[in-house]
Amino acid sequence: MIKKLDTITSENLAELTDIWLKGNIEAHDFIADEYWESQLPLVSKLLPAATLLVEERAGTIVGFLGLQENYIAGLFVLKEFRRLGIGQSLLDYAKTQHSQLNLSVYQKNTDARQFYQKNGFKLIAKELDQSTQEIELQLSWHSSAD
Repeated sequence: MIKKLDTITSENLAELTDIWLKGNIEAHDFIADEYWESQLPLVSKLLPAATLLVEERAGTIVGFLGLQENYIAGLFVLKEFRRLGIGQSLLDYAKTQHSQLNLSVYQKNTDARQFYQKNGFKLIAKELDQSTQEIELQLSWHSSAD
């Protein structure tokens, strides 16, 4: 069941950063692992300020979606829990809370790109990520009620 994480504990933060790091390394084999590792201090600082939607199993966070207003800063599910509908549930919940959502996804991250496009996200721009030198796609979703 999806829930909003209102208070983030140090244990929660450790779980979230672990999921974030593993997810990025697994999804972005075209970017050096060291890049993601170097981003951990910043992510640890930013996560508590985000709106965090989480899925827990047996008291452990197995997936999360982080929002900064209408921007999906990340959607991550532990590898062993993927393809169980957790990512879909997290995204569906976020859609019930917002009439518009935006995100960035690397062009080479085919699985994520297809997932978001299947869920109604449309391409609005392409940009070069200066820190990775990879093309990022800016995607946007609008509620059909708008």
